[in-house]
Amino acid sequence: MTWLNDLVVRRILAELDRQGVTIGQLARSTGIRVSVLNRKLTGIDRLNVDDIDSIAGVLGVPTAAFVPNEERHQ
Repeated sequence: MTWLNDLVVRRILAELDRQGVTIGQLARSTGIRVSVLNRKLTGIDRLNVDDIDSIAGVLGVPTAAFVPNEERHQ
């Protein structure tokens, strides 16, 4: 489901941009190494549920904000 990961990444990047948060700041706040987070946010590696939940918590948005409605019900 690469398209789903790509969609989640786009939504996370949009929220980072909206809040003016850098990937470095996000990495420090989540405890995910910058290199690992960069690989995940460029699509080299996939995000997992724990990553998405941690990122959402740091950004102060619900985890569901990054996952399309139709995918939440499957």
